[in-house]
Amino acid sequence: MQAAVTNLVPTTKDELVACKSAAWNQGGYDVVQIEKDDTKANSFHLRFGQVTKSKRHALKLKYFMEFAAFLEFSLLEISSIEIGFILPEHDLENFKLTHVKCLERVCSALIESTGLPR
Repeated sequence: MQAAVTNLVPTTKDELVACKSAAWNQGGYDVVQIEKDDTKANSFHLRFGQVTKSKRHALKLKYFMEFAAFLEFSLLEISSIEIGFILPEHDLENFKLTHVKCLERVCSALIESTGLPR
């Protein structure tokens, strides 16, 4: 597993690594970008992208957490996580998150602090 993580990790500040999901219908995200955080050793920023044509979408945090845990298991620190939806520009104004699904003990503070819908 260490070799798999090594291939995912950028080594310099300006280097970005982007990966697509294993399957087209995988839940959670379609692409993830990993960027080195220069303020801390072994620390990285994660950016997830989910492609959708729908005007409504659920956010299932389980999949993002699994990926972050995979990196943290290899003794890497996650500085920040960003999640973005990629959709046609004409649908942007009407796009809504229908609900956020995650483990209660992990996500209740996140949902409360951001006002995301349950």
